[in-house]
Amino acid sequence: MGKKRIKVKESKERWYYGWYIVIAASLITLLTVGFRLGVGPFVKPVMADLGMTRTELSLIMAISALIYGLGMPLAGFLLKRYNTRFVLIAGVIMVCVALVWAITAKGLIPFLLSFGILLSLGLSFLSPVALTPIVSSWFVRQRGKALFNLSTGSMAGIAIMTPLETILINSLSWQKTLLLFAGLFICVVIPCALFVFRDEVPAGADGERSEVAVSIKLMGRYHNWKSPGGTHSRLKPFGRL
Repeated sequence: MGKKRIKVKESKERWYYGWYIVIAASLITLLTVGFRLGVGPFVKPVMADLGMTRTELSLIMAISALIYGLGMPLAGFLLKRYNTRFVLIAGVIMVCVALVWAITAKGLIPFLLSFGILLSLGLSFLSPVALTPIVSSWFVRQRGKALFNLSTGSMAGIAIMTPLETILINSLSWQKTLLLFAGLFICVVIPCALFVFRDEVPAGADGERSEVAVSIKLMGRYHNWKSPGGTHSRLKPFGRL
């Protein structure tokens, strides 16, 4: 009986691997959504250095939003055809190439192609749309909690990235800031894609694991009600688990 109680305690305290996936996904969405929606600090320095008008830059931002939206169904298709790791690595490659290209851009068209199109497509591959399926598949009983934590990463990114970008642009330059973010994307996304995300989910995910723990607990209570002579005493209600 003592061993069964120990097993019940261990099953409660064991850290479920799915939470590592939630943490990694939240970090990626923090970086992606925060960078995607925190472009405000780049407006004035980009206009000054590239000689663009506010109308031209606004057009690039509008096209960027359109490409970001169109890239999400493509990311979903690739998730179904390949896996999460493939989509994330493809996304971070596009993001880094686009950021380096944007740094070297010398006019409207190159900046549109790099910052407006390629960068937005890459960010759509790293968006919550690409990460929600794997988080959902790893959770059954606590799926709502897991998805809430994932969305919290996106909201935190919006709050953190804009002031951080402002500080970096004022301290360095907008080009060095983009280069710094390219390195940050590599350091965050690549290790998560290679070492954390797993598309092979245990049977039942977190739901079956919980049911096994409850079954062991009920078995332990049942044996507590056995009389010393081996006959069962009158069973009492289980009460709350």
